[in-house]
Amino acid sequence: MGSLSKIMNSALIRDLTLKAWMEKGRNKKTIAFCAGVKHAHQLAYDFANHGITSDVIDGRTINRKDILQRFHKGDIKVLTNFGVLTEGFDDPKIECILFARPTTSPLVYTQCIGRGLRPSQGIKTCTIIDIIDRSTHQLQYGAGDMCGLPRNWKSNGRDPYRESHAISQIKTSDPETFMKIKSAGSLEEIQSVLMNVPSEYVTAGLDGEPMLYYAFENEKTVYQNAKEQAKKLLQQTDAPFRRIYENPTGDDKIIKISLASPEINNERYAYLKWHLENVTGWIIEYTEGQKKINPKALLRSMLSNRKQLKKFAYNPESNTVTALITKLTDRELSEITEKFNDETGINLTVKCQMSFNF
Repeated sequence: MGSLSKIMNSALIRDLTLKAWMEKGRNKKTIAFCAGVKHAHQLAYDFANHGITSDVIDGRTINRKDILQRFHKGDIKVLTNFGVLTEGFDDPKIECILFARPTTSPLVYTQCIGRGLRPSQGIKTCTIIDIIDRSTHQLQYGAGDMCGLPRNWKSNGRDPYRESHAISQIKTSDPETFMKIKSAGSLEEIQSVLMNVPSEYVTAGLDGEPMLYYAFENEKTVYQNAKEQAKKLLQQTDAPFRRIYENPTGDDKIIKISLASPEINNERYAYLKWHLENVTGWIIEYTEGQKKINPKALLRSMLSNRKQLKKFAYNPESNTVTALITKLTDRELSEITEKFNDETGINLTVKCQMSFNF
């Protein structure tokens, strides 16, 4: 215990712990489980030093009742402890568990996580931040084990419960592929396994969705290339894709995709976003679903008074529109076609009718 406390109480690990909380648990009512008394006190000091209301409880704390009351009322944002609040402590308003100590015990892990799983009106989720080093200490127990994932599993910040559920929906008739999936260490590894198996042996991919095939992109490509890669991947799905927005500005480049659905944050589209990020190397964001667009009305709105839409034919099966428009220049033709495609996600073919003035 003394050696573990020294490791977890190092400046490097405490900085990592604080950074993780700032990114994942900021402004959430948090209880932190520490590796020792000194570690608990030092971590509470680190939080306070960054302007975050915090306090600490250990086996020798005299004013424990007062601290717990202030924590319950919300006057304390982060409460650190060592060996005190693991069991028998109940505060349904807790929104985050900061697990700043490794453990080899499933019982201890479950008890600590349970402090954040009390039902409470208005609170639907609890964030679990787990500060462990599974790469060097495979005996440590963690959220992946709790969700039935392999001991060497790397979630890379994703929800291990959702990952476990998504994997359980994969369907393959090939025993060798089944065993490779069972022994895989990440979603990325599983996807690579599936894409290297003949399609007739895989009837469903992650979450039971149709299999998607692509090459992983480890670095950001040029925006236009990333946009085309995203379009090709989306064409493999039946997602209600509308458009991909033009190249954003700023250093943190993001590809924004509009889906014609009000439920853009549901589980189905979560792993589609993961696939899109794999194939582009860019961060993917969905925009809010919008009302269904009338392609004909939209095309008319793009034309000036002197130009007329003579014919309009929309083929939903091929997702194409063929139109006959009068008095278009080559430049206008190019601009209208590109804008229409971006706005609707429908491929537009324009046949121009020219006027001859002698």
